[in-house]
Amino acid sequence: MDEVATDPHFEARGLLAEVEQPGSDRPISIARVPIKLTVTPGGVHRRGSSLGEHTEEILRVAGVVEARIAMLVQVIAKQRK
Repeated sequence: MDEVATDPHFEARGLLAEVEQPGSDRPISIARVPIKLTVTPGGVHRRGSSLGEHTEEILRVAGVVEARIAMLVQVIAKQRK
């Protein structure tokens, strides 16, 4: 990424995107989709998820009951200590 971030070709083609980074007071640069399509353009819409960031939401969508989710959150919190 160090080479991409300083490459004049990437800069000229607009192939770098800035996204917010949790825990940082400034955004970070990441590479955009290098192929430019008219009808179905790709793009960077948000940063990648942090480990476990959406776990509770996904468990709810999967039908896991709130009591079970709360228990899993407690187990994970204990393991991180």
